[in-house]
Amino acid sequence: MLRPYSLPLVASFILVVLLLAACSDGADDSVGTTLASTTTVEDQAVAMTEKDLVYATWAEGALTLDMHAPAKPADAPIVIYLPRRGGDTAPPWIVAGLVDEGAFVFVVRYAASNSSPEQLLADHGADAGAQAESIACGINYARTQASKSGNNDPVVVLTGFSNGGALGAHTALFGSTLEAQWDEYAAEGGPPRQVECEVTDGSTHVDAVVDMGGDNDMWVPIYDGKYGRAYQQERDPELQEFLSSSIGVNPDLKVRLIHGTSDYIPVEDAAEFAALLSDAGYDVELVTFDGGHEIAPPELVFPTVMEVVDR
Repeated sequence: MLRPYSLPLVASFILVVLLLAACSDGADDSVGTTLASTTTVEDQAVAMTEKDLVYATWAEGALTLDMHAPAKPADAPIVIYLPRRGGDTAPPWIVAGLVDEGAFVFVVRYAASNSSPEQLLADHGADAGAQAESIACGINYARTQASKSGNNDPVVVLTGFSNGGALGAHTALFGSTLEAQWDEYAAEGGPPRQVECEVTDGSTHVDAVVDMGGDNDMWVPIYDGKYGRAYQQERDPELQEFLSSSIGVNPDLKVRLIHGTSDYIPVEDAAEFAALLSDAGYDVELVTFDGGHEIAPPELVFPTVMEVVDR
């Protein structure tokens, strides 16, 4: 389903988001635990942030994430943000706004996040495997943190921009079978495991993904695009078959795609991806906005994320 950029928001909600974004420029970036006051529409709340928590290790060292807990974490949904390729953080206004809405937000710096598309698909998917394994570790870690607050069955939403958004789609489509699927691919000649999780048990099930400007042709190559079906079939058909096999594994997944109409990743590709997912039975929606390869404005991002937070 295609929905244009025309979502109404309550004026006070926009004001809160803008105030939080303005205040975030002076935030403390030091390692450790900090307390930050955030003003909500209803009352005064206190949210806790812990930065640079080690959640996994791999050949190049430790992998870290930032955890942002809401004032009332007991029943909070988990939102995991995956940065773009080469990035290591989330826009402060996204974090502040989601925490203010009561979400448990994790910003996960995944393995090999500076890889080029060609590297991502080289070596029979070794780099792609490391990224996917690290996200599995991040989901398990986030679930463990939620359980410490009394929430043993949280809603889990993945979101991210560019490669982060597409990696989120790959992860979410495989869902609870993510690690098993990569292990099976390894047993058939794919890359062996490369990442060691701090939390080794739990579930990688994902309830929804909000994919912003994702290059999904690489991660879910069920259509051509630049690095998708035709590109991979020519170079590594086994990898293309494996990555495409995520379709149908987690059929209850909600998928929301947010894409700029002038993005260099063509919006037509996003529309084709959405149509194929819809044909496969997914609850999917493409939301477009007037922009390029960039994160959409708050008045589009927040309603899209909060809509899929509800079970």
